[in-house]
Amino acid sequence: MKSSSTFLAVFLVGSVLGLDPVQAQTTRVWTAGTGSSDFNNTNNYDPSGALGGSDLIFDKQTSAALAVSTGVSLNTLEIRSGASGFILGGEALTISHGGVVVADMTTATFNNRLTVNTGATQLTVNVGTGGTMVANNYVTPISRPFHKTGAGTLILAVGMGTEADNFLRNGTSIHIDEGVLEIGDAAKFEPGATLAALSVTLGTASSTAVLRGGGSFGGTITKPVTLTTYGVNRSILEPAGDGTLEIRNLNAASGATFKFDLGTDLIFGAGTFTGSTAASSLALDLTGGMAGVTYTLFDYGALSDVSVSDFAISNSGYVVDFWNIDTVNGLVQVQFSAVPEPSYVGIVALALGGLWVLRKRQLVA
Repeated sequence: MKSSSTFLAVFLVGSVLGLDPVQAQTTRVWTAGTGSSDFNNTNNYDPSGALGGSDLIFDKQTSAALAVSTGVSLNTLEIRSGASGFILGGEALTISHGGVVVADMTTATFNNRLTVNTGATQLTVNVGTGGTMVANNYVTPISRPFHKTGAGTLILAVGMGTEADNFLRNGTSIHIDEGVLEIGDAAKFEPGATLAALSVTLGTASSTAVLRGGGSFGGTITKPVTLTTYGVNRSILEPAGDGTLEIRNLNAASGATFKFDLGTDLIFGAGTFTGSTAASSLALDLTGGMAGVTYTLFDYGALSDVSVSDFAISNSGYVVDFWNIDTVNGLVQVQFSAVPEPSYVGIVALALGGLWVLRKRQLVA
């Protein structure tokens, strides 16, 4: 009797929503039953049936990249370890409450647009430990928050769409809750003209998040875009790629860790860089550099509550000669009287490389 009542409830809810009552509750597992790479072919799943509203699971290797032939709306798309190397292209994929899930130690690449179902409260991407998800087209939260969860890496790169360089469009906020969000050099977040001020948070009270790359958060627009850090051990910012990470407004009042390759990396923005409320809460994890050279770490339109006491260098061997906190030009610069000597391993590698070149020349002669 209980099962009959449950089915009746599902039937009534499904009818009100205009969905097949079985479809609304169905988990479908990819089997490649037809031998084709058509994502939409219902006979490629067990059980077969309309995909709309389903939870789809991929847990086996596909012989070729899959293609969405017609845009479809799903509840959840889950890529398990057996399907590592998963590649999807074609038409847009709309995701609802369950989001996109990529398992631990698993890779998945999306060359098609990802968007969110109008009934969902947010768009979530969860990438497990050691996993990597690459989004080569643009992601559209459509006036809803975007959450990156899980300890793995989500790469938002420039790819296939005419607006692919604008990696997150029309979202209300971005939450990098855990793991790594990596953005390509040309990738950017430029909110729509109709949206209000937008926020980006990096980390939570219980998890560490990393923002890595050379892209842009709100570079060419006048809409306020502010990234707020969560603490020196919870928020890590790492310029990469071409070494320049653009964040229009950076609020580091709660502290953060910054990884810089001296002479290459820079964090900049047209807005304001707000310093820490506690001393030594802006940790600098440095590599490279030379004594007697002035390095610019931050270049902003304005500095707010930024002082020398905010900064602490995590690496041994760096001896600061002077700091320049230039509130007029919005610059934070540092010069060292001493830098770490090259590591023993590095010296040995250089020596072996020299011997190899010498030996090659002798053989040629």
